[in-house]
Amino acid sequence: MSEHYKKTVITLSVFLIQLLVFGQEKQIKDMDNDGVKDTIKFNRAELTIVCKLSTHNFKPLLSKQIKTIGMSYSAGIETTRNGFTFYIDYENGGFKNRFRYNPKTKKVQLIGISLYEHEKDKKQVEAKSNVNLLTGDFIGNTTFYGVENLRTIKAKMHFKTINLGDFSDKTFFDYSERCRELYEKTKTIN
Repeated sequence: MSEHYKKTVITLSVFLIQLLVFGQEKQIKDMDNDGVKDTIKFNRAELTIVCKLSTHNFKPLLSKQIKTIGMSYSAGIETTRNGFTFYIDYENGGFKNRFRYNPKTKKVQLIGISLYEHEKDKKQVEAKSNVNLLTGDFIGNTTFYGVENLRTIKAKMHFKTINLGDFSDKTFFDYSERCRELYEKTKTIN
């Protein structure tokens, strides 16, 4: 193998690793549908989500601090068709928080939350749920391994409007607690 070829392979490898590791922290997308590209990123130093939208003259719109990031395995931003998702993965679970620009309020609004958990106890429970914050529709699925029992809960779960400036780790932990309460409440009914 030639020396030039080795250097090229090493350079490309380093570039690809950086892209895979850090590529999800900053996304370019037209969030506010005005034809101008906007920037969405997760600022690891400040532990905040930052949106710079053309309709706000690229002035940073910030979430509150997401302080539990240090306990996570990974966190970042992924663009979606109508907005973006902020994800955070922990050892036994994680959250996906979906945001979209609201042209009426001119704010970036949280429109959905998803949760997944794996509890490694004697029952080996896997739970997945999501709520559409625009409609209040909640659906949760619980699987008990070994028992082969799948439980689905459909209910209404309403939240006040949560914009980017209101969002913090408290938001998804409150959702998780509501899921647990709903599960316990429906467990006695079924």
